[in-house]
Amino acid sequence: MIMTYRWKYILALTMALLCVSCSVMPRRSGPAPRATSPQASDYKGNMPIYYHSEGITASGTGDLEGAEQMYLSAIREDSTYAPAYFELSDIYLAQNPNKALAYSRKAVGIDSTNLTYKSQMARCLVLSGNYGEALQLYSVLLRDDSHNPLN
Repeated sequence: MIMTYRWKYILALTMALLCVSCSVMPRRSGPAPRATSPQASDYKGNMPIYYHSEGITASGTGDLEGAEQMYLSAIREDSTYAPAYFELSDIYLAQNPNKALAYSRKAVGIDSTNLTYKSQMARCLVLSGNYGEALQLYSVLLRDDSHNPLN
C-alpha cells in the first residue's frame, strides 16, 4: 500500500514538472530549424542516403517535385537502393497507381523481406486494379505481419 502511494506521488510530481517545463519553454512559429545542415560531403560513399534524406525533407515541406528529383538521384547513385523506390512509389500512388506499382515492385524485388514495401505494393495492386495479385499478397501479409492495421 505504501509503495503504491509513493509511485502515485512520484508520477504526479513528474507530470507536474513536465507540464511546468513545457509551459515555460518558448513557442516558435514556423518550421523548426535543422540542428545541423548536412552537406553532401558529409556522406562520403553514401550519397544515396544523402539524397534520400534530402528527399524526405523536401517531401515534408510539400515539395514533391524536389523530393522526386532527390529520390531519382539516389537511384542514379545506387540502382539497388530500395528506400528510394519505395518513396517514389508513395509519391506516385495517388496520381498514377501503375507507375507507383512499378517502383513498388522494384523495391520489393530488391528487399523482399521488407513488410512495409510489400504492404505498399499491395495498396498499389488494389489501386491499379490487380485484385487477384493484391489478395494473394495481403494473405501473405496477414500471415507474416498480422498486427499491422494496414494489412
